[in-house]
Amino acid sequence: MGTHNCSALTNCINIPGSYECHCKPGYYGNGIECSPCPENFYSFNDTTCISCPQDSTSLLASTSIIDCKCTSFNHYP
Repeated sequence: MGTHNCSALTNCINIPGSYECHCKPGYYGNGIECSPCPENFYSFNDTTCISCPQDSTSLLASTSIIDCKCTSFNHYP
C-alpha cells in the first residue's frame, strides 16, 4: 500500500499486520536509513560491513567477500 517508511535502499517485507525494512545487499543500517559499505568492505548482513581480507580490496557497496579482489600476489621462496 506504500504506507511504509523504508528507505529506497531497503527491501520492505510484509509481515502480518506490519512490515520490516532491511537494507539491500551492499548497504548497512537500521532499515530506515541505510548507507553503502565503504570501499574495502563488504556487507555481511543488513546491519554490518566487514573489512576485506589483507591484500585485497573491494568497491563501494560490495555485497559479498567474493567482491574482495587480490591487490598483490604473495611469492613464497
